[in-house]
Amino acid sequence: MYYVYCTNVFNLLNKYAFVLKIFSNIKSDQNHNHLKDFILTFTYFKKKNRLTLFEMSSSKSEELLSGDQDQPEILIDSNQHGEKNVVPHGGKKIDELVLSPNMECIATLSIDDKSIIVWTISKTITKELIVKYDSSLGVNDLERTLNADKFCKKPDINFEDLFLPRSLIGTSDCKHIIIEIYSSYFEMNFAIIDTTTKLRQRLIAQGLEQIALPVNGAESRSFLENGDLAILKVKPVYRVYIFSKSNPNGKHKWTCKKSIELEKFDLDPYTNSEDSYNFISKKGKLFVCFRYPWVIMQWDLITRKFDMQYILNWKQNKLSVEAFRIEALRIELNSDNTTLAVAENDFYGKYWVYIYLTKSGVMVVNTNIDAERLYNFHFIGSEEERLFFSCDNSYVLNPYTQSLDKFHDNHVIYDIVSDYIIKIDDNNHLSIQRLFQNEIWKIILEREERCHSNIYIYSYFDIKEIMPFVQKILEKYKSVQNLTENYLNVPSNMSEECRRGLRTWIIKYEVDNSGMWEIQLKAKIRSSEEIDICRFSLKGNIFEYKVLENGDILLVFPLNIFIYTIKKHSDENFEGELIYWWNIEVREGENPEKPKDFIISLLTSFIKNFNFVSHNLGFEILPAPPLSQSLYYTDLMNYSPNVSGKESTESSTLLKLYGQDTCYKLIEGIKKTDNKAKSIDKLLDNCYNNSLSMLESGDICSFILITGQIAFTLIKLEEYNKNRRFTEAFLSKTNLLIGHIDPNYYHRNNDSLLFNLQH
Repeated sequence: MYYVYCTNVFNLLNKYAFVLKIFSNIKSDQNHNHLKDFILTFTYFKKKNRLTLFEMSSSKSEELLSGDQDQPEILIDSNQHGEKNVVPHGGKKIDELVLSPNMECIATLSIDDKSIIVWTISKTITKELIVKYDSSLGVNDLERTLNADKFCKKPDINFEDLFLPRSLIGTSDCKHIIIEIYSSYFEMNFAIIDTTTKLRQRLIAQGLEQIALPVNGAESRSFLENGDLAILKVKPVYRVYIFSKSNPNGKHKWTCKKSIELEKFDLDPYTNSEDSYNFISKKGKLFVCFRYPWVIMQWDLITRKFDMQYILNWKQNKLSVEAFRIEALRIELNSDNTTLAVAENDFYGKYWVYIYLTKSGVMVVNTNIDAERLYNFHFIGSEEERLFFSCDNSYVLNPYTQSLDKFHDNHVIYDIVSDYIIKIDDNNHLSIQRLFQNEIWKIILEREERCHSNIYIYSYFDIKEIMPFVQKILEKYKSVQNLTENYLNVPSNMSEECRRGLRTWIIKYEVDNSGMWEIQLKAKIRSSEEIDICRFSLKGNIFEYKVLENGDILLVFPLNIFIYTIKKHSDENFEGELIYWWNIEVREGENPEKPKDFIISLLTSFIKNFNFVSHNLGFEILPAPPLSQSLYYTDLMNYSPNVSGKESTESSTLLKLYGQDTCYKLIEGIKKTDNKAKSIDKLLDNCYNNSLSMLESGDICSFILITGQIAFTLIKLEEYNKNRRFTEAFLSKTNLLIGHIDPNYYHRNNDSLLFNLQH
C-alpha cells in the first residue's frame, strides 16, 4: 500500500510542479525533510525490488516462569566422559543455549568447561518430553575439526579462546551447529559442524569462502524450518545462499541450490557498518532494515517474493543514527506469520517494542521498557500467543490487548520458545517443561489488564474470530424454516454476564409496554459499578453476540452488526464506545416482519463485501461501513486533541483504515451538494490534522497511512469538483518539498538499489 501511495504522490508532484515554487517559502523543519526523502526514496525502491536468482549445479556447489509442578530433568543415557548420568558440562555453568527450528534439539555452551553439548527432544505417546544427551564438542574436537582441509590459517591459535559469549549461533534438527569464529584465523568467520561425526561441513558456493572484513549487522546464518540452511554473505559477494540437505551414506551434507544476489551496500565511514541491517528468520524470511528510509523490507526466500514493508519509529531513527547502531534491532515472527515484533534500543536506557500485522503492515503495538539489553525476544504459546522478552526483568506482552505483565526473577536463566520452558538454575540444573503446564502461565492468561489506549484496532483485523462466527450464524438461519416468538433463548434470570479479563459485559433482557423484547447492554471493570452502554429493540427476536479475545463485544441483529469496546480512563472512569457498525437499509416494499430474511441478507452482504475488500487490498480487514454510516464515521473521525494535547486514538485509527472508502461514499452517495461539501471538507480536515499531528510526534507509519488515504482519493475529488484544487491543497498541507535527511546522505544510482528483489 505504501509504495502505491508514494508513487501516486510522486506522480502528483510532477503534475503539479508549479506548486513547489508557490509554496517554496513555507517553513520546512527537519521532520518534513525526513519525509520528503522517505517518499522519494520509497518511490525509487518500487522500481527496483526485483530478484535475480542464480541456480547452482551440483557439480559446482557442494528468566520468568517457575511453577510448582515437577519438571523433567535432563536424562543422559550416553556418556560424555565414559560414565553414565554425567553432569552436563562437568557441572560447570551453562552460559548459552539454542534450539533447533522444529524444537527437536537443544545445544548448550559452557565457557568454563570449554564444551558444547547437543541434546535431543523426543515425545512419548502421552506427549511427555524426554530430553537425552546426544553428542558433544570439546577443545580437542574443535581443534581437529577446524584444522582439517587447511581451514585454519594460524597454526598457533588457542582453540579454548573460541568458546566465547554468543559464539553459539544455532543448531539444526539434524544436530549440526553454527559457531562464530575469527575470520582472521580461518577461511570463514563461521563454521558448521556435525556434532555426531565431529566433521566440519564444507559449504561450496561461488564467493562464499572469500575472506572479508567483519561488517557489523550485515551477515546472518540460519537453519530453516523446512530443513534448509540460509547464509547471508556480504563483502564482496552480497548474496543469500540457500543450501539443501542430503544424506549420502548416512551422513548429512549441504548442497547449494540457490544464490540470491543482493545490493552492494556502502559502509558507514564512522562504524564500518552497513546502512542496512539484514536478518534471516527460521521461517525463511529475509528482513532488510534501511537507515534511509527507516523501514524494514520483508521477502520470502523460499518463494522469492516480496512480502511487506514496515515503517519504524521516526524519532528512534534519529537516535540510532546518532548512536551509529542500526544493528541494535530484534526481529521476530509469530508462529503463523501473521504478526511481526520488532525491538529497538534507543541507547538512552530504553527498548521500544512494536508489533505489526504482516498482511497490512499496520503497527498495532507501540510500547517501551527500561532496559539496556534484551536477552530473550520470542513469541510463546501456540494457543494463547504472547510476546516474551527479558532484561533485568521478564515481560509478557499480549499483542491483542496490549497487557504487559512484568516479573522480577533474577535467580535463574530462562529461555521460553514456542510451547517450551527451558530453565537453567544456579546449580546448573537444566529442565524443560511444556508452557501450558506452568501455573504462572495460567495466571497470566487469566489476568488481562490493558495498559494503552490504542487497543481496539485489532477488532478490525480479527478475522479469525469474527468471520467464522458470522458464517455460523448465516448457516444457522438459512437452515431454520420458521422463526417463532419463542426462538430467542432468554436466560431464566433475564440477564447474562460475559467476562473477558478484567472487563465484564452484561446483557439484560426486558419486555417493553408493547410486549416487544429489548436488550440493555451494560459493562463493568473489576468490581466497579455497572455503566449503561446502549439499548436495542429486538425485532423478530433475533439476537446473537460474541465477546472477542481482545475484550470487545460483537452484536448481530437482523439489520445491524455492531462492535463495542470499553474505553478505560481508570478503574472507576470508563465508558462504552461503538467502534464498528455495518447495516443494510430496508427498501420500500420489503416486509419488515421477516427478520430471518433480513439477517440472511445482512450477513450475506457482509461476507461478500469482506471477500471483495480482502481481494483488492491483499489483506483481511472488516469491510468499510455502508453509506448510511459514512456520516457517522465522519463525526467519529473528528480530530479532537485531549487534555495532554494528543489526538484521539479512535479518530486516527478509523482514518487509517477507512478514510478512503468513507470519502468515496461521501462523493458518490450524498445527493445534496451542501451536505456533501461540508462532509468532505470535514473528513479532509480531520485527515490533515491527524496526519500532521502524527508527523510532529515522529509516528511516520500513521502519517503515511492517513495521508495515503487522501492521496488515493485525489483523482475522485478532482473529478467531483475541479474548482476546489484538492491536489494543490494536499501538497500545501503536507508540504512535500524535496530535502535531505542527513548531510552525508545521497541518492544511489538506479542500478544499485535492490535490483535483485522482486515485488
